Amino acid sequence: MHRVDFGLNKKLFNDRLALTADVTNAFDTRRYRSVVTVPNYTISSMSRFNGARYRLSLSYKIGREGQSRQAKASNRN
Repeated sequence: MHRVDFGLNKKLFNDRLALTADVTNAFDTRRYRSVVTVPNYTISSMSRFNGARYRLSLSYKIGREGQSRQAKASNRN
């Protein structure tokens, strides 16, 4: 079984916006073959997984950079 996956990520606007593109099974080569042989018969099978999958995502950081929030006091003992 073999396949080719890859992705790219680009950050923009002072690292607040991230654009990501990735591909899984890029050339649709992911296959699984098996052969089972027993005394009276042989079973041969080949499975082909879903074709290539493409994904494009966009994320944006909201809030002030460098400012972290403190957790409120807990009521645990």
